[in-house]
Amino acid sequence: ITTKLGFSEYINDMENGLLINYDKGELLNKISLLMEDYQLRRNIKKNARKTAVKFDKQIMINKYYSLYKEII
Repeated sequence: ITTKLGFSEYINDMENGLLINYDKGELLNKISLLMEDYQLRRNIKKNARKTAVKFDKQIMINKYYSLYKEII
């Protein structure tokens, strides 16, 4: 769960995380939703891992290396 001003560029709401406005009530609703919906939790967990792998340290190093090599 993150705010739309946080990591929203990495999160697709209800797919690999949950986005909220900066609102306590909305946060409570999203927490309740996750607690009650096992399938949603499972899907978000699976998709979040897929997203996180894209930002693995070695993958990022290789991308920057390729970029710098291309620039030079």
